[in-house]
Order: sequence, then C-alpha cells, then structure tokens
Amino acid sequence: APMTIRGFWALFQAHLIAYGRSRTAIYWSLAFPLFFLFIFQFAFARGDARVASSLMPGLFTITIISGSFFGVALRMVTERENGILRRHRVAPVSALDVVLAHGATALLTLLTSLAVQLLVASLVFHIHIAGSPLALGVVLAMGGLALIPVGLIVGSVARDSRTAPAITNFLF
Repeated sequence: APMTIRGFWALFQAHLIAYGRSRTAIYWSLAFPLFFLFIFQFAFARGDARVASSLMPGLFTITIISGSFFGVALRMVTERENGILRRHRVAPVSALDVVLAHGATALLTLLTSLAVQLLVASLVFHIHIAGSPLALGVVLAMGGLALIPVGLIVGSVARDSRTAPAITNFLF
C-alpha cells in the first residue's frame, strides 16, 4: 500500500504540472466555463440577481459533466496515443495508481473550475447561495465523483482521439 500511495502521489503531481503548463487545458477548464457564465447571464438574467442565481445550478451541471467526461477521457486517450500509458508499465506504479491519479486530477481541476465560476458569478452578477455553501461544495464534489469514472471508462474504451469526443458528446 505505501508504494501505491507514493506512485499515486507522483503521478498526481506530474498531472498537475502538465495541466499548469498547458494553455489549452487551462482555457477549457477555467476560461470556457466563464464564457458560458457570461453568455447565460447576459442573455437570460439581464442584471437580475435572482435570475442569475437560478441559472447557476444548470451552469454548474454543464461544468461538472463536461469537465468529468471530456477532460478525463481526452487526457487518457492522448496519453495512450503518445505512449505514456505504455511507459507506466515499466514504472513502479500500478494501474490503480494511474486511474486514481487521473481521477484525482480531474476532480481537483473540476472543483477549481467550479470555484472560479462561483467567485466570478458572485462578484460580477451578485448571485448568492440559498442554503449552506458547505452543502453546495459537497454536492458539487459528489457530482464530480459520480461522473469522473464515466470519463475514465470512455478514455479506456475509445480507440483514438477522434473517437473519444464522439463518445463523450453522445453521453453528454
């Protein structure tokens, strides 16, 4: 078990470093959800904070589904196509370490995306949370935990980087 924790932690850190270096990953996980936030808020809320607040659950759902499906599946397929997953076979990490590191990275980036979305919505559109912020955080994390495995499955069964988006779009 200690080797599994060490392998997981090393892979998790490597995934976070790779994420931080990828402008594309940062754009799709942070900027693109904000694009949806502004489009929905300007198109439907038109400055009404109550309407803006009522739009947030749907926006959070879109962010959770897209982050869980696309982010994980496409990252796994890309790693398989680039031979990175094959290299893990000779490294002192188990398949469980690889899967858990992908899932944990996806969950952290997803929760970061949701937090940024909530912060911007609060500051710009004056939305407020009706209820417990802690309960909201738990529900959002549980949504990610429920859907990230679907993205992992898609990433495992998709043949290539052309097939993965088609499968994830169908599930979305």
